[in-house]
Amino acid sequence: MTKKIANLTIEILLIALLLPIAITQFLSVNTANWDSNLATIWRLIPLLAILGIALGFITKLKGK
Repeated sequence: MTKKIANLTIEILLIALLLPIAITQFLSVNTANWDSNLATIWRLIPLLAILGIALGFITKLKGK
């Protein structure tokens, strides 16, 4: 159980450190010359990443 808590703590710290950097990089891309549909999808990628991380943690905490 202690190992599981330690792993979860490390994962949360890494996500807390790296996720803002990744979101900033995604949002700083110049999409001015892109098709509007593609630019919209590009803006949704950070949201989908956050949802995926949250679902991963929920699954991990349930033990499946």
